[in-house]
Amino acid sequence: MNIVSQRFKVPLPRKLCAVACLSVAFFVFSGTTTPSQALAQSKNLAASSVPDSRLLGSGTLRWLAFKVYEARLYAPIELVSAKNWQQVPLALQLTYARSIKGEQIAQTSADEMSRIGTGDSAKIAAWTVAMKQLFPDVKEGDQIVGVYKPNQSVAFFLNGKPLTITSGTSTTNLGALSDPNFGKAFFAIWLDTKTRDQGLRKALLGQLADESNSGGSYNNLNSPASAN
Repeated sequence: MNIVSQRFKVPLPRKLCAVACLSVAFFVFSGTTTPSQALAQSKNLAASSVPDSRLLGSGTLRWLAFKVYEARLYAPIELVSAKNWQQVPLALQLTYARSIKGEQIAQTSADEMSRIGTGDSAKIAAWTVAMKQLFPDVKEGDQIVGVYKPNQSVAFFLNGKPLTITSGTSTTNLGALSDPNFGKAFFAIWLDTKTRDQGLRKALLGQLADESNSGGSYNNLNSPASAN
């Protein structure tokens, strides 16, 4: 699992954190909400965020003997080709099995986007800053849901609660991450034909027909070549 081993350091190789990208699952509890309640809320959120959705597929990312996270992809019933995932709303649910720093997740994600050329250097730099502000540290049991809608910004949820960027005393939207191109680049980490973790991609996309020559313009963070 190259993606995990290439960038993350002890206790986990650095790239392991990147993969823990969206993809991405962060756990923050408040009030009397229990861990099981928060996970149930996240699960319902992932399914309800996409109209007429179904669980398209699920898979586990591992590094050597270590389980990093479980991923589940929800998609509308009209999605019939793996090539056309960018054209429909999607919800990706990640449930983490170990602790990873949010900054590591953000940086590895940015590194992978740069490697596959999903945007110019200025845009990726802006995305990096915003991701480092947005993504919190995660621990075992934490869950992140990312909701993608074509030509819109991605919405992120930590254990069922919206993730936003706070600047000073004010809470803002996702800032640079509101760029529709960011959503495509982020979800491509798992779904593009050039993803490094082909096994996880196939597991998430289930039995959808796949045109291997689709020539997608985005790659994956979960790739084996440098981390699995």
